[in-house]
Amino acid sequence: MDQFLIQIRCNTLKLLQCDKSNEGDSCAYISSQLSLQKDLDYFQEQPTLLDRYLEELITFTMGNIKEIINEKFLQSDDDLFKLSADITFNNKFKLIYYFCKVRGYKTILKFFPNEVGIFEPMFRYLSLLSTKDFQLWEQRYVLLLWLSLLSIVPFDLKDIDSSSRADTLVNDIVNLCKSFLEKAGKEQEAAALVLARILTRKDTVHIKLKEYIEWVLDQLSNNITLNVFKICGVLNSLCTIFKFGPREILNEEINRIVQTKILNSFFTENLDFNEDFQLNSLVRKCIVKIAQRLGLSYLKPCKVLSWRYTRGNRHLEENLGFHDSQKLNKFSGRNNQLVDAEQEEADVPEEMESLIGILLQGLKDKDTIVRWSSAKGVGRLTERLPKAYSQEIIASVLQLFEEDFYNDDLSFVSDCTWHGACLCIAELSRRGLLLPENLVSVVPQIAKALLFDVKRGSHSIGSHVRDAACYACWSFARAYSAEDMLPFSRAIGDVLICNSVLDREVNIRRANSAAFQESVGRLGVFPHGIAVVTTADYFNIGNRSNSYLKVATEISNFEEYKLPLIKHLVSRSVPHWDMEIRELASKALGKVTHNAKEFVVSEVLPELVSRVNSADLNVRHGSLLSAGEVIVALSEMYDKSLDCWICSTNTQKQLIENITLVVVNYPQKFLESFGWELTRVALLNFISCLCLANWPTTQDDKFKKFSHNKLERFVNISGNNDGHSPLLDLSEQIWNFLQLCLECKEEKVQVKSCLALKDFSEWVYTENNKNLCPFFEYYITYALDQLKSDRMNTKHIKRGVALSFKFLHFKGLQYRFDEIVDQLILNTMEKREYLYDAEIKRNIIIALETLLINSEDIVNINQYDKILQCMIGCLDDYSTDLRGDVGSWVREEGIKGLKYCMVVGNSKHFLLKSKAVEVMALIFRQGCEKIDRVRETAGKALFDLIWIDYWNFDFEYLRTYFRKDLDINWLNPSEVFPFMTQFLNYSIFQIEILTGIIVSVGGLTESLVRFSSASLVNFLLNVPTCNSTTQKVEITMSLQNFFSILNEIFSRNLKIDRISIPLLETLDVLSNAEVFQNLFQVDMMEQLTYSVNIIERLIELVLKVLFKSKDTKKLIIGIKVLSSFIGLTNLKLLDLDEEEVGDDDLKTNLSRCHYKVVKKVVSYLCHPYPKIRRVAAEQLYIVVSVGAILSSNNIEEVETLLLEENW
Repeated sequence: MDQFLIQIRCNTLKLLQCDKSNEGDSCAYISSQLSLQKDLDYFQEQPTLLDRYLEELITFTMGNIKEIINEKFLQSDDDLFKLSADITFNNKFKLIYYFCKVRGYKTILKFFPNEVGIFEPMFRYLSLLSTKDFQLWEQRYVLLLWLSLLSIVPFDLKDIDSSSRADTLVNDIVNLCKSFLEKAGKEQEAAALVLARILTRKDTVHIKLKEYIEWVLDQLSNNITLNVFKICGVLNSLCTIFKFGPREILNEEINRIVQTKILNSFFTENLDFNEDFQLNSLVRKCIVKIAQRLGLSYLKPCKVLSWRYTRGNRHLEENLGFHDSQKLNKFSGRNNQLVDAEQEEADVPEEMESLIGILLQGLKDKDTIVRWSSAKGVGRLTERLPKAYSQEIIASVLQLFEEDFYNDDLSFVSDCTWHGACLCIAELSRRGLLLPENLVSVVPQIAKALLFDVKRGSHSIGSHVRDAACYACWSFARAYSAEDMLPFSRAIGDVLICNSVLDREVNIRRANSAAFQESVGRLGVFPHGIAVVTTADYFNIGNRSNSYLKVATEISNFEEYKLPLIKHLVSRSVPHWDMEIRELASKALGKVTHNAKEFVVSEVLPELVSRVNSADLNVRHGSLLSAGEVIVALSEMYDKSLDCWICSTNTQKQLIENITLVVVNYPQKFLESFGWELTRVALLNFISCLCLANWPTTQDDKFKKFSHNKLERFVNISGNNDGHSPLLDLSEQIWNFLQLCLECKEEKVQVKSCLALKDFSEWVYTENNKNLCPFFEYYITYALDQLKSDRMNTKHIKRGVALSFKFLHFKGLQYRFDEIVDQLILNTMEKREYLYDAEIKRNIIIALETLLINSEDIVNINQYDKILQCMIGCLDDYSTDLRGDVGSWVREEGIKGLKYCMVVGNSKHFLLKSKAVEVMALIFRQGCEKIDRVRETAGKALFDLIWIDYWNFDFEYLRTYFRKDLDINWLNPSEVFPFMTQFLNYSIFQIEILTGIIVSVGGLTESLVRFSSASLVNFLLNVPTCNSTTQKVEITMSLQNFFSILNEIFSRNLKIDRISIPLLETLDVLSNAEVFQNLFQVDMMEQLTYSVNIIERLIELVLKVLFKSKDTKKLIIGIKVLSSFIGLTNLKLLDLDEEEVGDDDLKTNLSRCHYKVVKKVVSYLCHPYPKIRRVAAEQLYIVVSVGAILSSNNIEEVETLLLEENW
């Protein structure tokens, strides 16, 4: 820290001594200035650390400013005015402002020069500054602060004024400050301070102050010139005047003028300005502050009132050391000495009643700044009032808690009123004005405020109330002795601890923790206080999940706090309006159950079970989640033994039956009406917990699981039979509900139902070496029937059924493994459009992946090949619908599945090298395509595959690229495509990688197109035109080879717009980058002929893809490509001499291609679409103007026609 402070000091001195004679120094100056500003910002929370260097830095800076102003003042006004344009001079003021911002102007002002001789020069410079130049506001602000200091010099201002007229200097200062009052910046605050200092001087107050008050009244009544900034400035100046003005100077006449003309009129409806500005929070704040300052001027200040509470001993060491009542007594906070007793008998002015009424009304204001100012005002005034009046004020504040409060229902109360009342209570207690006898009525209200949380629509209000209540508790700890707070320690302490770990808002958790920490340190009446404070510290409770699941669990280990925590969870967190809080609360309740088993079983669990059918969605959702977690926690205490549910009492038997009835008789209306998704998810979670807890299904045989004959009944009988226990229907009802949710259209419900089905299947699974478990036999038959269905309305059912195979117990599936795999694969091959569904296919791939991993020990090569081929086919799924490229979901899961297929196939030697290369190439292609998340999945899969410990094939050369320290963001095209184009050199990957890059070049996002195009062009500009005999066999890329591969891709995908259109765009990019011209830079006639054949083939493919096309996008890009081919078939433009070419057949082929392309482009001038005609004309004009067409007849006429015709 010392080094940091020294660095600030050095930077400041460097700025002050920097010679800005050249540009290099200017840059260094600005850099040092920014560095200093950044360093000072670190000290905003602890600005006092700067104090040791402030005097040196501020005195030096202001002394330099004083010398410059004095020097220029002695010369002329013009020289003085020119200072404002000096950047170096302005930066000195910015430096002072930085210190004022961090440390506060009151501290910095102490080090300003206060010589009388600088008064006039400084004020003259300030008056010359432009008030409209926004770049000089720091100068104006600092100079006004300086003027406020000089305004209190102990000399008559007439002696300082060098002008011949009387009071010229004072009038000029007042008038200048008036002009700053309508500013919205810091100048307004400083100008108000100057007015307060200048108008409350003994030599000016009797005349100037009253004149100023009259000016204020005139301004407030003038609607024409009044604006919100001006009224705030004017009122703020009054606040400052009454703050700094001595009480004896502010005579009663001025007080009454302000009270009657401003305060009282503001709350009436007969003045026009009230209608415009009474809704402005800053104006209302100023009104409240004026009321407060007026009240203070009416009342004489006193040191300590005789009735005021004084705590006495405040040593923290002694607070933490007591253990018995005798030591408590020495902390008694009573001071019976009468101090300034005359004050208590003094008369209270009648005006105080209306002023206090304004402050009490401000406690209910809608804006926090007004309530906070009102609370401080009430506290300050009460300090000067007799005890009887103070008790009336406290009673009035307490009445605010009772407004619209009926039967402990907070729904109708005003959160603003409670917030203001809590702030006021905190201020009163902090000042010792709330006597211990008042705590009996105050503490219960604060305890309610600590839990204030009222739902309003889709959110809640009350966090600010809880925060203010924490402030009140913090004030109690600082104000009262341990003896006085001991009766209320449990009421406040339990709530503070619960809120510090279980509140939704992080700032409220930290506020509760701070209040509890203050109470522990100063009172010492809380058991295990230090341990709790250490556990629930500032950082541990910062994360909500950590606070609920870890910190709350640790605190529940203390006997005194476990029950309050559990009760708070059940009453506040479980039915909370925020779903995340309900979920965390249920998990936390499950964790703390281990510390209070008896209480949970006897009180908590019955309460939760009784609320699972609540009409309130939040209550039933939270109760279902929490009941399930509690049941699991109870079962874990017995290691899931069936003995856990052996009942010894009728109460326990009834509880088990009631829990079972939750599933058996759950109301159907909650599963179908508003909020049914959340209700179903919660009920599914409850079922999972019952299964995990080994819940009993019959009352026979000590609640063992149902047997085979029991399952037959469950499978064959539908409905309930009378005359048997509801426990007999549990398994049947669970399955009915799971089936309902599996067939639901909502994906989150299906996923949760699959998880519940997993737990249910493990619950009912029975080992049988010869036959399949009856439940699995039934379920597999049901699932396969659904997968075979050809009905249109069964898509959502297939999704859930397919996904369920991922979660089911594999031992129950292995006997019909072949049948399951075959049917799943068959569904991925669905070609009928009305039956195709991307989610079904995705879920099937997920299921096959899991089945393959679980069946690694038993899978044979035929099964493996089927699964592998299915997943390879899924990488070609590019289906789309209104949601976009839904096939990307299938491809993404296919990549993950192929990764595991490769691992399993490699370990069992099922994988052929040809298949391994094919899979790697397909994943490489996905790593080059346009969807970010697919690229990321492919990139990670490639890395994992390449670094498999043992490969049956040679992929070692890829590890030189995919190094273990490879750091690449697969979501960022600027990193991916330069990396992936390297692999175009390897023939086994070329077609697939190039296909992926082509699709990305034709993408929609600008960054994707730019980086993919640039990477491809840069790669092609650095490869040879034709293959070299010295190249490695696996590295076969050349320009001719590239275009041969391009032709092959083109010919395969002529009718697939997904590839053909991006390929045309790729050709256009390559043409603009002049890559085609490099094809003809060869030495041998055979190579030239090969290049010409490539171009001829490309032209043929482009013409085919455009034939009878009505796709505007395809036609436009196709015309551009064909226009570029016109120049490529002209020997002159290719810099080829006809005599050197020699081959007549080659010339003939080029000429034929040339005229074919020209004819095709010209034909588009007659296209029915105007846009196509215009594009064709533009491209033809460009071609003609560069002389690309072989025929030179009538070129000028053609150009004129193309330009002038309205295409």
